[in-house]
Order: sequence, then C-alpha cells, then structure tokens
Amino acid sequence: MTLEGFIQKIAKARIDLANSVEQFGAEITESTLTLIKDRSINEGIEIAGNKQDYSKRQVNTQKFKGKELNARGSKYIQANALGTWHDFRKAQGLRSEKVNLSYTNDMWKGLQVIKTGKFGFGAARSIIGSYDSEVNEKIAQNAERFGDFLKPQPDELEFAQGLIQRKIVNLLRG
Repeated sequence: MTLEGFIQKIAKARIDLANSVEQFGAEITESTLTLIKDRSINEGIEIAGNKQDYSKRQVNTQKFKGKELNARGSKYIQANALGTWHDFRKAQGLRSEKVNLSYTNDMWKGLQVIKTGKFGFGAARSIIGSYDSEVNEKIAQNAERFGDFLKPQPDELEFAQGLIQRKIVNLLRG
C-alpha cells in the first residue's frame, strides 16, 4: 500500500468510526449491561467492594403478606410470627446468600439501553433504564438504597474496552 493509499484508508476509517459510534456504543453498553446483570443475579450486588447481605433483622411476617411468590412463602408467613427477608426468600426457594435484587426479576428483565447518542467525536453516551415506569421506580429505589449498584466491575470494564478495540480493528480492516 502506498502512503497516499494509507492516508485515504485512515480518512475513510475516521468517517466510518464517526458514522458507527452510536451503534458501537449501544452494542458495547448492552453487552456490558448483560455482564453486570449476570454478575448481580448470580453473585449479588457489590457496593464499595462488599457484597450486600439480605436482612436477618426479625420483623412481623405480616409485612410479607401479599408478596409471596409461591405456597411456601404463604406457609412461612403462617408458621412464623416473626421472620427475616433472608428466611422468607429462602423458604420460597430463592437465593438468599447475597442481595441480588431479583425477587421478581422485573427490574433486571426491564433494564436496557434506552438511548445512545454521540458525545464528541468518536465517543458515545448511553442511557440505561426502562420503558416501564414501575421498573424505573425500582431502579431509583435501589439506587437510593444501595448507591451505584450498576457500576461495572474492573473485569467488566476491561471486557468493554476489549470490545471497543476489536470493533475499531475490524473497522480498520474493513
């Protein structure tokens, strides 16, 4: 390839990148969000480097009335005047070791990339949330309670950076 050809290829790649930045941003955000969801559901959410435990504080089990997901939840309430959210979840066959915010899974199912837009040259910014107002309310309540529970972990950021690099290399090769 001549120097002139190389310069033309770089100029084309710059234009292609500018035209692809929103698509790349949406794909990378969606992939990273999937990793965050999987980690949070399977391992529990992490705040300031610590996994959060479900409450083992005893409360009147009538507070759980109407929140049962199955017959075992109802039996737990009937059998115990006092109980914990940890034990209520466990009685229903749900994970109870660490907070994973997946009691109904509605929040995790509804959480998605809402919009991605250009943010300067060669950069994009994505907004995550839901088109469902109840899911957005759950996200807001959990953010108020736990802080930035959707913050990517270092390995998730590394994955996103690697994905960006692969997309740019593929664009240059294209």
